[in-house]
Amino acid sequence: MTEIDWDEIRQTKFNKATPPKDWPPGVTPISQNGQTLFGINQIDGRIFWDGKEIVVHTRLLRLRCFELSLLVVAAIGTMMQGIATFIPWLKTVTGWW
Repeated sequence: MTEIDWDEIRQTKFNKATPPKDWPPGVTPISQNGQTLFGINQIDGRIFWDGKEIVVHTRLLRLRCFELSLLVVAAIGTMMQGIATFIPWLKTVTGWW
């Protein structure tokens, strides 16, 4: 295998080109040398760049306080309707109450 000078790779990991205007501030293009810093854990498939794990966080549910309040009210209303339906049925079936 070829010996790699990791210090040189780390010094030239970013491209000096100006990023596109639609990129978020602080995002810099990676140079071809910077691509050498990508690695994959062969056991579990996690991806790393320069020894640091790349973690992507996604939230399945992004609710604001108001929407969460509506969700709670709807859940309580559904539960109350279920109870209101269950009690007469229970009385009819079992003669209870």
